[in-house]
Amino acid sequence: MSLARFYRKPIFIILLILLVGGLTLVRFTAQERTSTTLIEQSVNALFSPLQRGVTFVQNKLEETFSFFGRIISLKKENEQLKAENERLKAANNRLRQLEEENWRLRKLLFMAENVEHKMVPAKVIARDPSNWFSQIVINKGRREGIGSNMAVVTNEGIVGRVIEVTNDSAKVMLITDNGSSIGIRSRRTRDLGVAKGQGEQSKFLLLDYLALESDVRPGDVFVSSGLGGVIPEGIVVGSVTEVEEGYLGLTKRAKLEPAVDFSKLEEVFVIIDPVTNSE
Repeated sequence: MSLARFYRKPIFIILLILLVGGLTLVRFTAQERTSTTLIEQSVNALFSPLQRGVTFVQNKLEETFSFFGRIISLKKENEQLKAENERLKAANNRLRQLEEENWRLRKLLFMAENVEHKMVPAKVIARDPSNWFSQIVINKGRREGIGSNMAVVTNEGIVGRVIEVTNDSAKVMLITDNGSSIGIRSRRTRDLGVAKGQGEQSKFLLLDYLALESDVRPGDVFVSSGLGGVIPEGIVVGSVTEVEEGYLGLTKRAKLEPAVDFSKLEEVFVIIDPVTNSE
């Protein structure tokens, strides 16, 4: 006879009912007595291993569910911490940008307050990626009194001059453009020369037409001479990095590193009052 058939027989059902009833009776009667009968002891001995096994499995299942619950909770917490970390990074970057912008504007404001010329502040809004060191576009134009050939500067030094103007913007030729040429003077020796842009060939300026007997050396700072009537006198242009013999040995020339970092140019000033110096 198979077990399945046995389980379906009435006698099995009756035995099961009696067994459950007996266990229940033993449980409730044992609560009222301090000692147990032989039958109760036998039943306890018979079912105690099974009860321990069931309890063991139950405890392990609870531990397993608790373990996986902690994993899910930790995963969720980790995702929340990652999101918070990214938010804090973005906020920190934004704060750093604001601090850098504030520092630049403070320097520009200091310059505006300590320069005799009337100036209009402007922001760089465009530049040609294929001609990075030649021209920029600023967000101020005729409405603010800006016109052609006006000098453009920063607190570091000369940037260039305005070459085209609209009502709300202006195009500026940088001093590094190969069409740019500025009269300059050495702060130390007072020697005169001309700073020429070299376009995409080099970010340095060519300092030409130095007198052969001049004592110009690497490290010397050159400023605008004011000759020509476009760039006011005394604005820093750059510093000498190399000195060499000029054409046919009749003059000297040098390599000049611009004072302005054109790769990071963001805010500028346009000098709008007329320059009185002329050749």
